Amino acid sequence: MVSEYRNSVLVGDTISVTASVSGTPLSFDTRVLKINRQERRPLYVCSLPDELIYGQNRGHFRLVLGMVSRAEATMSINDKKQRGPIIDISEAGVCCRLPAATPIKRRDVIEGVRLKLSTSTTLTQEVEILNIHPVVHSPNINQLGARFNAISPEDVSMLRDHIKESERRRLHNIKNSQDSE
Repeated sequence: MVSEYRNSVLVGDTISVTASVSGTPLSFDTRVLKINRQERRPLYVCSLPDELIYGQNRGHFRLVLGMVSRAEATMSINDKKQRGPIIDISEAGVCCRLPAATPIKRRDVIEGVRLKLSTSTTLTQEVEILNIHPVVHSPNINQLGARFNAISPEDVSMLRDHIKESERRRLHNIKNSQDSE
């Protein structure tokens, strides 16, 4: 049994939290709101911070959109429009999925790629294809990683705002779902 005397964390204390969310390390300071017990161990209920610091090796934060977001990439290849879901996006580039039959290869530069992130946020960019990988459980689909060529400061600003707002909404939804449990 854990001794109460060894538990030096009290309600109202500020603690530093370090964790990993989907493989992305993050850290923040928070306050202990209350202490519950779960299986005779302390369970600290803390407030979510106003600011999160993501430690990452990438030069830009990557917003993972997944299949639920309905974000879509559209590109014309050999005068044929190809569409597919956007998996993630950052200020540097985008990852999306397209049919495996799409005639595309590494280092191809594609102009006029339309990235519809939401009903109110759409970017049109020139991209360079950096990698192409088959999707394991969908043999007719490839996942493409592409870098933006010469993204404008206005588009960077719009993308930053979209990423920040999307992440804020995601964290708010997580907090609300935990509060309702």
